[in-house]
Amino acid sequence: MSQATQQLGADPTALREQLFDFWTRKELEPLRAVAFKGFSDFQTPLEDLLCVLEGCPGRQKGKATTMGHSILMEFERWRRTHPKVTLQAVPEVSKLGLQRRALSLLTDAQPSFMDPLIDIYQLGNLDRSILRLHIFKLQAVNCYREAALLSMKLELQSEVDMEEMCVPLILQDKLPMAESFVRGHPRLEERMVTLLDSWCRPDFSIAQLRRQFPRLSLSKHQTDQIQPKMLSKQVFRLMEKFNIDPGLCPNSVYKRKSDSMRFLMYKRFVEVSSKPGSF
Repeated sequence: MSQATQQLGADPTALREQLFDFWTRKELEPLRAVAFKGFSDFQTPLEDLLCVLEGCPGRQKGKATTMGHSILMEFERWRRTHPKVTLQAVPEVSKLGLQRRALSLLTDAQPSFMDPLIDIYQLGNLDRSILRLHIFKLQAVNCYREAALLSMKLELQSEVDMEEMCVPLILQDKLPMAESFVRGHPRLEERMVTLLDSWCRPDFSIAQLRRQFPRLSLSKHQTDQIQPKMLSKQVFRLMEKFNIDPGLCPNSVYKRKSDSMRFLMYKRFVEVSSKPGSF
């Protein structure tokens, strides 16, 4: 191989351009082979990888994966044959900068980056204030799913505001993710269930939530889910799941009793009066 080709392979920007050509032509096997060879030519693999990933396009319509994901998976495979390429081998003065750059790549544009970058750059070892700040940034741009996932993977649930995280998820019809966020944290479990119960009050209006989260755009289907009849069912399900005292959910308990009473009244008076000979 010529010296010029070796230099090309050692340049992360040039390598990314090569890989982009393969990606646009859907030539994945050459992409993987050239990427694997390029990683071996890098002088500083962990820094050069970030240079490649930072210039990769995000999610594209009609594509199941991203170019960055393919490159990152190939780097993971390459790293298994180069066990000395670790963050511990990076000079101390450079570690934090690499970790911050890796953290900044965790957005909705590259959803598959989260697990490998957390592992490669040991993001769990970052100062908690840095991690919380990134989560706040994700929330600020409505990336609540990514913010919740990152919080769970880095075990930050108790360090971020439960309502700020879970209310948008619930409004966006992602209650299962909100459940996952609070699961295993009794205080958060109780707070989320009692919050849902508070939405069952007769005077509650979804307009209150719209004012609290003005950036959220909700469909009619999503807003239709926020009504006492449906919410109270979820509250009772979660009370049982998380072993929550029913006394903490008076609105749902009252609604169930009221609904039962109305049903009994219907059975007693409406059905009986409609039978032949009841007059």
